[in-house]
Amino acid sequence: MTFKRKNTVLIFIVCALLTSFGGFSQIETEENELEIENGIITDDPTIQNPNEQPLQDRTSLYNINKINETELFSLQLLTPIQINQFLLYKKTMGPFINLLELQAIPYWDTQTIKKIIPNLYIESDQQLIPTLKQQIKTGEHFILYRTGWTNSGIQKGSSTIFNGNTDTEKGYKQFIRYSFKNNHTIRWGATIEKDAGEQNWADHMSGYAMIKDKGIVKTMILGDYLLCIGQGLLQWQGYAFGKSTNIIGGYRQGEIIRPHTGSDENRYHRGMSMTLAKKNGELTFFAGRKKIDANVITDSSTNSPFKYISAFQTSGLHYSAATITDKNAVTEKVIGGRASLYFHAFKIGINHLYTGFDYPIKKRNIPYNFFAINSNHWWNSSADFSINTKTGFFFGEIAIDQQVNKAINIGLIKSIDAKLDVFFLYRNINKAFRSIQSNAMTQNTEANNERGLYTCLNLQLDSKNKIDGYIDSYINSWPGYFCDGTRRGNNLAIQYTWKPNKKTECYLRYQQDKKTENGRLEFDKTNRLLFTYLSKIRMNLSFMPSPSITIRERVELSRYTKEYQEVELGFLSYVEVIFKPLLKPFSISLRTSIFETGGYHSRIYSYERDVLSYYSIPALYDKGMRNYVVAEYKLTKQLTIWMKWAFSKSAPDGINYGNSSFGYLLKKEGRIQVIWHL
Repeated sequence: MTFKRKNTVLIFIVCALLTSFGGFSQIETEENELEIENGIITDDPTIQNPNEQPLQDRTSLYNINKINETELFSLQLLTPIQINQFLLYKKTMGPFINLLELQAIPYWDTQTIKKIIPNLYIESDQQLIPTLKQQIKTGEHFILYRTGWTNSGIQKGSSTIFNGNTDTEKGYKQFIRYSFKNNHTIRWGATIEKDAGEQNWADHMSGYAMIKDKGIVKTMILGDYLLCIGQGLLQWQGYAFGKSTNIIGGYRQGEIIRPHTGSDENRYHRGMSMTLAKKNGELTFFAGRKKIDANVITDSSTNSPFKYISAFQTSGLHYSAATITDKNAVTEKVIGGRASLYFHAFKIGINHLYTGFDYPIKKRNIPYNFFAINSNHWWNSSADFSINTKTGFFFGEIAIDQQVNKAINIGLIKSIDAKLDVFFLYRNINKAFRSIQSNAMTQNTEANNERGLYTCLNLQLDSKNKIDGYIDSYINSWPGYFCDGTRRGNNLAIQYTWKPNKKTECYLRYQQDKKTENGRLEFDKTNRLLFTYLSKIRMNLSFMPSPSITIRERVELSRYTKEYQEVELGFLSYVEVIFKPLLKPFSISLRTSIFETGGYHSRIYSYERDVLSYYSIPALYDKGMRNYVVAEYKLTKQLTIWMKWAFSKSAPDGINYGNSSFGYLLKKEGRIQVIWHL
């Protein structure tokens, strides 16, 4: 489909004029939204299921005088230097008397305090330890129920013809989560989930029980848990981000074992895990056994037929005969441990992980699978460290696999002064190195076959102006998917943010992704490596004309090109209004978007507001419009209801508006969510 330049320019000018009229008033951009969106924009493989982020992590309250280093890291809001200064201040000055004292901590600016203060409170120390019965009685029960539906088809005249390729979207889906926690040592929970197209009302069930800080037991989890080791070279399950302008995005941090509270049906463990702590040492061990989804092939070409695993299925969808056959087809067994020591500002840990399966893994015999795992078991070991010095915060991980292939990840976070922070991350991962469920900050989906250097910078010019940016250069020496030779590439982004007052924020962002990829010219008989370029520029404005109303406006352009081929252009513009009256129990958000791109390569991602604890970031391409409304109503202090309804209409190649007999693609979707705090 040809991109209409005249229409694009006209719409861009109109949006720019609207932006200039509204530019004197605004609200803060929600940084969590931008963090998720920017990672998805780069198709970053290290972002593993943003919905996995436990709702309790960002909404939990911590006693400021009892919060520890691990809990501060788990919030993912502070740099290691800021955490170190917090602990040093508390050690020097004693317990906090008022939250206003946070302003006195070095490297804690106003933005940092505003981000973290909703998670902190002050409570006088209790001398008496409450009984188990009292802890349960004073704890908080949390129930979340979410259901949704999608209706997708081709609109023709006054009727809708359903698209045969949308089986996954037919029917309803639901998600139920129950959890209990208190401010002391106990927490438990359960999850029930069903995706659209699945027949069972409870296609996936999960649960856990956890105790913390009970004698030498720092954490113990029975049931389903996530394993997050080192810097992700061995294994990092759950919530993690990669390349972004966030200075701490590339540093893996937080607790080693965490309860599994999300909807991922495969990337977690079921069994027991425990961390014991004594003085300056910690010992973690874990064991698990569960069924996972996989494609199992029976090879009958020999006299003794045997089975092998051709691929693991991680989508969690079971809506067709093939996906139902793959469900729970393989038993996964895991066992391992970690020993760590703490010496003031220096920490070191030794990790080992063994994973076994019913059948051996056997990938297709093609070049990029040459070093793939070919066994029914695999083990990895690593050593990770961190040290906080006056020079900066150093961290890293060195790992090997069972064939003694090596991988290394080394990073530095340094505050040049109160206004300038820099981050460097170097990785060198052997082309033959393999680990199961690795999630380091790399260009590849898995941690292997890569050398690269990532650099990030945050510069606060003054209270109103800020510049953030990063550049990542990498080389994949062995052939990979879509690249039959050595891949070279780099990603870069730079963002300028202007915040003239508390009600106004505007940013301009430029992003480019350059890499080599398979291509073929007219008379070629084999692939050759050609450079592809994807550039995007975005202007985003958010302002508050009144205390109850927030308006967001965005214009984004994309440009994709491959050597010797035509250019694809893309365009997106939206206006969003958020109405949240003061002292009222409800709020409502409305957005209308228009988009047009030359194809899928020039697609544009746009974060959408949604029900609490859920993220929606659709890829918009071809030509069309998308509108949605999100409403929240707080019936009581304990009971809140959310609703989202979205409507999109698009005309892909070959399906045009107006004269086409096929009409256009129509998609309707909705969600209702109820949260009850008992």
